[in-house]
Amino acid sequence: MNSNKIMKYFPIPLLCLLVSSFLSGCDSMKKFDSREIETKSREQYQHLAEYREKVPTIPSGLQYEEGFQLGLIPTSINNSEELPPALQTDNSFFWKSNTNADLPTILNRLSFQTGIQHYLFVGSDYQPISYIGGLATNLSVNIGEIHSTIQPLLTEHGLDSSIKPDFKGSLSNVLDRISAHYDLEWVYEDGNINLHQFVLKSYSLELLPTTTLSQSTIGATTTNVNLDLLTEIQSSLKNLIHDDEELVTEAGTGTLLLNARPSTHGRVGKYIKQINSELGQQIAIDVSVLTLNQEESEGVGVAFSIVGEAASGNTFELVETGSMTGANTLANVGLLSGDFSVDSFLSLLNRRGKVVVETRTGATTSNNRMVPIQVIREIAFAKTVESVADENGINLTRITPGQLATGFEMTLLPRVLNNLEILLHYNIRISDLNDLKEFTSNDQTIQLPNVATTEFEQQAILGNGETLVLAGFERERLTSNHKKGSLFSNQVVTESQKIATVILIRPRLLKRKTR
Repeated sequence: MNSNKIMKYFPIPLLCLLVSSFLSGCDSMKKFDSREIETKSREQYQHLAEYREKVPTIPSGLQYEEGFQLGLIPTSINNSEELPPALQTDNSFFWKSNTNADLPTILNRLSFQTGIQHYLFVGSDYQPISYIGGLATNLSVNIGEIHSTIQPLLTEHGLDSSIKPDFKGSLSNVLDRISAHYDLEWVYEDGNINLHQFVLKSYSLELLPTTTLSQSTIGATTTNVNLDLLTEIQSSLKNLIHDDEELVTEAGTGTLLLNARPSTHGRVGKYIKQINSELGQQIAIDVSVLTLNQEESEGVGVAFSIVGEAASGNTFELVETGSMTGANTLANVGLLSGDFSVDSFLSLLNRRGKVVVETRTGATTSNNRMVPIQVIREIAFAKTVESVADENGINLTRITPGQLATGFEMTLLPRVLNNLEILLHYNIRISDLNDLKEFTSNDQTIQLPNVATTEFEQQAILGNGETLVLAGFERERLTSNHKKGSLFSNQVVTESQKIATVILIRPRLLKRKTR
């Protein structure tokens, strides 16, 4: 169409009007765009100001409701279920690039494409960083001023690496991949996605903060056993965490508070689970102490052999026997397995002499926890007698009493091995008061106790439910019998008896109900 035809259909005045309208429209669009950008910028500054006034909240796995509380109930929180459904589809997010992108670029792209603001909290003091318009802002330092000078902060905390974007799928899957690469934990709260480098979590230890010390002295040999499990666990945990991570132990409640990276929580959580599984194993221990009065000289080993021969006709069997070094008996150590009954064992021992049950007791303990057992009789006697003068010069007799404890004392330390066998460390002391003689000198009389003591310390490995039989501890016991003499007096006759002590120890693992 030539210029004459244009002039024919569009006169010059009309054409000028159209051109001026178009130019004015373009100018108004520019003004509109600048006003909209200014409005958006003010809104972003307002959001930043509101965010600075918020108190940073630490992600927690505990929830509670108002009302009567019996205690905190652990509740698993799935952040993926809290995200908007539109961002959880298989094609809600896509970004593939051949160029590496650092963490600020990645989070800025996530904020732009999802419409959800992403915040990063670095360090153990949770310093917040925001990304707006391709620029990064450290909110806690810069008071809302937008600039990109946080690279040293990211380098300090090891977050300055870059990855090649190849993201496709739901937003939660993308956040999981990013968190796994940078060792972060993300949570959706208050309409924002917060990524934390450090997370505060609590762990419970299934043990009491007690320290147990046991000392045994037999001749020239002294053995000390000192158990401080809480200190040992703390020492092991310090080797699992980094220097900038914080561990606080509340000994009274058995709670560990750890402010650390997610990867560290993974290692610590696995260690705590294993420790609780080992320490939480309950062990019931049955102990019986028998005394066999022997009239023959063969020793208790002969009776022990008879038990082994007769065990085949009972519900239990003698699976292993042996003699300790220096023992005179044929067999003095054995293991009984099966449905063992102390009464059946007593009936078999009665074939060789009179059997008396000195002590029958039981105890329940945990793995690697020492348990003492004591069944004693305390006897008071005149230890020393002396004459002293009072303030008036009158002689007085001062008697210092002594206290003597005889009976059965035992300390047991069980340790469950990986094959569910039990390594049992035991220290046993058996004492009898044979006589309490009187000694007189210068009209002063004291008492001298005559005590027979058997003490030993050993270790044995038993299967679950097996009974350890210890025998061969033979000694002389003096007994005093009052016999009638004349009409007004009784004659005391002291007799000697040959006795042997048989000790039965049976540990059993108790099943624990899982909650």
